[in-house]
Amino acid sequence: MYILRLGIISSFLADSLISGFTTAAGLHVFTSQVKDLLGLTLIPRRGIFKLVLTYFDIFNNLDKVNLAALSLSAITIVILIFNNEFLKPRFEKISPFPIPIEMLAVISGTLISTYMNLTEVYNIKIVGDIPIGLPEPSMPPLSLIPNVLLDSFVITLVSYTISMSMALIFAQKAGYEVDANQELAAQGLGNLFGSFFSCMPFTASLSRSLIQETVGGHTQLASLISCGILVSVLLWIGPFFEPLPRCILASIIVVALQGMLMKIKDFVKFWNLDKIDAIIWAITFITVILLDVEYGLLVGLLVCLAKLIVIATKPYACLLALAPGTELYLDTKRYKGTIEIAGIKIFHYSGSLNFASRQHFCEKVYKLTEVTPRKVLMMKDSKKIVEDERTEEIKYSNSDFNEPSSCSSQQLYIGRNSSNRYYGSTPARETIRTLILDFSAVIYIDPAGVKTLKNLINEYNDIDVSVFITGSCSPVYETMIKCNLLESNDHTFGLFPTINDAVHFAQQNNITTISTWTTNSLG
Repeated sequence: MYILRLGIISSFLADSLISGFTTAAGLHVFTSQVKDLLGLTLIPRRGIFKLVLTYFDIFNNLDKVNLAALSLSAITIVILIFNNEFLKPRFEKISPFPIPIEMLAVISGTLISTYMNLTEVYNIKIVGDIPIGLPEPSMPPLSLIPNVLLDSFVITLVSYTISMSMALIFAQKAGYEVDANQELAAQGLGNLFGSFFSCMPFTASLSRSLIQETVGGHTQLASLISCGILVSVLLWIGPFFEPLPRCILASIIVVALQGMLMKIKDFVKFWNLDKIDAIIWAITFITVILLDVEYGLLVGLLVCLAKLIVIATKPYACLLALAPGTELYLDTKRYKGTIEIAGIKIFHYSGSLNFASRQHFCEKVYKLTEVTPRKVLMMKDSKKIVEDERTEEIKYSNSDFNEPSSCSSQQLYIGRNSSNRYYGSTPARETIRTLILDFSAVIYIDPAGVKTLKNLINEYNDIDVSVFITGSCSPVYETMIKCNLLESNDHTFGLFPTINDAVHFAQQNNITTISTWTTNSLG
C-alpha cells in the first residue's frame, strides 16, 4: 500500500467517523476489562453482536462477582482518578515529571498479591505465566498466502484505520501533522519484520496508547523507552509481574479510557455543526457496537463516500444581488437588504460542473432564474397557434353577420379577452434579459460540463437572454477554451473577470432591453 501511495485512504476518514469509531472501539476495550474488574470468568464472545452478548453474560453472572477483586478495582480506580484530577495538575506546576502513578499501581499490586497470597486466599485472578525470551526467527510459510490473502486485506484496512485514527486524534491534541504514507511504511515494515518471529499483526493499541499519553509520553522517545522496558520484561523480569492481579491492570486501562469514552459528547457537537456529520457519527458508532469493528469501519467509510458523492453531484447554488453602497454581490437567501438589478439575474454555483452534476446545474439555473427556455419556446408556439385560430374565428364571424363592422369589433374584443386568459392579464413583475453565471467557486469543469454550458447558453439566447460567465479560475477557463466554448457560440455571450464588469457591460451596451419575457410567467 505504501508503494502504491494509498495513504490517501486516510483522506476519507472524516472527523465524525474517527470520533464515532474510536469511541465505540474504546467501549469494546472497556467491555473486555469488565470481567476482570468484577473477577468473573466468562466465555469470550466472537462475531456479530458480541458486545451485546458479553453484557448479557455479565448480568447473568452478577451473583458470581468476586467482592475482593471488585474492592481492589474500586480502590485502584479512585486513586488513579484522584491523581489525574487533583494531584497531577498541581504537581505539574512544581515538576516537569509527572507522578508515575500507573507504575506505582502495578508494583504495589504485584507486591500485595505476592505477600498476601491473594490468589489462594481470595481467588483473585492474576496475570499468570509470562514466557521468557524471544522466539527464534524463521521463514513464514509462503504457501499459506493464497488462503489468507483476503483476510489479510481486511486486517490491513482495519489495523491501518485504527492506527491512523489514534494518530489523528493525538495529532489534533498535540498540534502536529501525520504523514499517512509514512504510517503505511512503518506499519508495513514492522509487520514484515515481525513475520519472521511469529508475531501477530500489530496496530495501535487504544488502551496502551491512551495510557502512554496519560502518563505524559508524547514523542517517539517515549515509545522507544517503552519498547526497551518491554524487551527487558520478556527477557529477564517477566516473572516478577506474574502475581499482578488482573483487576488492577484492568483498572489502569479503564481509567485511561476515560477521555476516549467521553468523546461520546462529540455527537452533540457534530449535531449542532452539521446534521450529516452527526448521522455519520451515529451510524459508525452503532454499527461498531452492534456488529463489530470491521463492519462499523466499512459502513462508516461507505456513508462518508455517499456524503461526498451527494455533495459532488448536488453543489450549492444561489442567486446573488448587490449590497447597497458597495460593489459586492451577496447571497439573496442569506443576506437581507440586497438589491436585484432590473433585468439581470446573477447565478452563483459552488462546486464542479461535470457529467455527474450537469443535470443538477441546469435544474438549479431554471429554478432560480424562474425561466425555462424550452417552456418559453413552447408558449411562443402556442401563442402563435391561438392567434391564428382567433384570426380565423374573426373572419368567420364577419362573414355570418349583416353588420360586419359592429360584429367585427365585438369579436375582436372577445379575442383580446381570450388572449388575456391564455397569457395572463397580470402585469409582469420583472423582466430577465441578461443571465450572469458566477463561476468564482467552480473548481473543475469537464468536456461534458462545457457541452452542457453550450446548450444552456444557446437555449437562453434563443429567447433573447444574454449569458455571461464571470470569475472563472485558470483551469476552468482553459478547459472552456479547449472545448471551443467561445468559437462555437454565435449568440450574445462573454467571459468577464468579475460580476461587476459583466453588469456594467450589460448596462452600457443596453443588453438589458433586448427581451420581454417575464419571470413570473415563464418559470
